Amino acid sequence: MNKSAVVLAADSAVTVGTHPTERVIYNTANKLFSLSKYDPVGIMVSHQADIMGIPWEIIIKQFRQELGKKHLGTLDEYTHRFFCFLRSVPVEDKAEDMYCRQTCSSVTNTIYNCFSDIIQNDNGYDTHKKQQLLASLVAKAHSQSVSLLSDEFTDDDKKALQTKWDVLLTTFVGVLNKKTGIALIPDSVAQLKESVINVLCSSVPRTDIVIAGFGKDEYYARCRCFDVGAIIQKNIAYKLVRSDDISVEKSAAIIPLAQQAVIRSFLDGISTDLWRILVDGLKKVVGGEGYLLNKLTELITSTVTVEDSQKMFLLSQLSSVCEGYLKEMIRGLSDERWQIHTRPIVETVQYLNKDELVQMAETLVSLESFRKKITSAPETVGVPIDIAVITKGDGFIWSKRKHYFQPELNHQFFKNYFNENDTP
Repeated sequence: MNKSAVVLAADSAVTVGTHPTERVIYNTANKLFSLSKYDPVGIMVSHQADIMGIPWEIIIKQFRQELGKKHLGTLDEYTHRFFCFLRSVPVEDKAEDMYCRQTCSSVTNTIYNCFSDIIQNDNGYDTHKKQQLLASLVAKAHSQSVSLLSDEFTDDDKKALQTKWDVLLTTFVGVLNKKTGIALIPDSVAQLKESVINVLCSSVPRTDIVIAGFGKDEYYARCRCFDVGAIIQKNIAYKLVRSDDISVEKSAAIIPLAQQAVIRSFLDGISTDLWRILVDGLKKVVGGEGYLLNKLTELITSTVTVEDSQKMFLLSQLSSVCEGYLKEMIRGLSDERWQIHTRPIVETVQYLNKDELVQMAETLVSLESFRKKITSAPETVGVPIDIAVITKGDGFIWSKRKHYFQPELNHQFFKNYFNENDTP
């Protein structure tokens, strides 16, 4: 996006089925929508086609109908109102129970798989050690779940959910006990139950949502990216993960969503995976506990006689120096990556007209789709590509859009779209 427009582009791939051997990919999904019939605001969804069994398309269009002709001052008002609307979506009790059951299964299976892998690789575990191991794994899962918690759920909300599903939670505690052959101690039972509730109330990315455009009082484009969890008991967990505002100081932005390996390679000049390998390699060689520190320690202790206290002080100093040098190296590489690759592209985007923005967005999504096509990876990014241009003056304009009907045969659709009965 730049000072003249926001361009949103979404592929059409959707994966059906949960088991790897039974998954089928269809290129029919709608992921891009206008959030208002009358104002320049769009919304894009990724990862999940529905939430609690209800298609996102239906929810978004119901919100659009409820919003009617209301004009909100800022994009943040639109996002706030949309998430308030999500809390009112009628979710069936069966959907909530099924979601809780899936979460219980996921948490307990993760713990059991870690437990099983460790036991298989080490035959020296007696019953007491196994119980300690299982307790430590449950504690680790609990700690991780706490870090995922959303502020939208209070402690009272969590207690109410734990009371509601206590029978189900107790059942899965029994399942874990049976699979491991170890009875969890009471503290671990409490931690395991709380871990499941924490995950239920978390903003673990189940759906990525982007809302972008202009509020009534805004002259520069804005974009908000969210991780959205589940709708539980008239509440929803979500987390703002990225916020971009065009301004006098910031003239352009490129915001990849969901599967972005090729786009990041194009922007950064290096793939995300290769960058991670490079950083991890530097940590192993230069880091505070890396190869370089070990070699320096061996060299010093083999040539100089020092007391143990002096040796510990020397190791501490060397470790600090190595860590500082590592941070400087990574910071320098990151700066070079920005200056050489990313910055020139972003600076060029600020001068692109609407047609060129559309071409760029379509090309980036097409590259991701093409990469999936010519590799062994599942084709989870696929054409056709829907593209919308959002401007302050012209509003939400489709540049490319797939239809399930022929427009020339359905004039009543376009007549009814701007129904005068919309709430003023």
